[in-house]
Amino acid sequence: MYLSNIKLWNFRKFGTLGDIDLQHPNLNLSFTKGLNVLIGENDSGKSAILEAIKMILKTHAYERLMWLKEDFYEGTAELRIELLIDGLTNSEAARFTEWLGWTDGNPPRPILRLICTVRLIDDKPIPHEIRAGMDEAGTAIDSQAREYLKVTFLKPLRDAENELTAKRYSRLSQILEGHDLFKKGANGKELFEDYVATANRQIKEWFEDDTAEDGQLSNKDQIKGVIDGFLGSFIQKDTASLVSLKKC
Repeated sequence: MYLSNIKLWNFRKFGTLGDIDLQHPNLNLSFTKGLNVLIGENDSGKSAILEAIKMILKTHAYERLMWLKEDFYEGTAELRIELLIDGLTNSEAARFTEWLGWTDGNPPRPILRLICTVRLIDDKPIPHEIRAGMDEAGTAIDSQAREYLKVTFLKPLRDAENELTAKRYSRLSQILEGHDLFKKGANGKELFEDYVATANRQIKEWFEDDTAEDGQLSNKDQIKGVIDGFLGSFIQKDTASLVSLKKC
């Protein structure tokens, strides 16, 4: 499945004063299956489109997504976002049976429309639950189905050396967590976790091994000794480092 269309009403820079007209969205943008590229000058609305998608589908990243007053087109108190999902396989469509619509093609194919309306009351955004369906309002979509729709969202790459470094919640970890091989219950995830656990154990044993017959210090203490020597030379003689191992 893939995102085939997005419609925005009064979201950020895409809006008009007055009541929302469902027949005339402020942005109506279609996508193709595969790679899509948004090109435009600064402040043209590229980031707003991506943020709208992220707010509806949610992401695998550990971040808190919140609606803000600034998400509303200036002077308005209601916004609406619609996403259309196309290209569903039979197994994917089975997860959304009660919310599906159908195209007019021959043969018809299943499509899924997601709807979110947010209202501004006393300067506080009050989001409506994410709904789905082909009518104007849709019906509430449950958490299990929404979990399946989550996407991997990578922030703009501004500092490549830092942001591509291997670390917790890195871009690579977000991509892996979003792949079917690494989803909960998948064999790929269980095997990968076993490999990492084995590597963690072996690395820890290598660093802490102090069983040499000649009484040689453990590898960790040997490395610590070199570091402490530099610290003593540059700071003061009794300065010492603290070396600890963290699991990958």
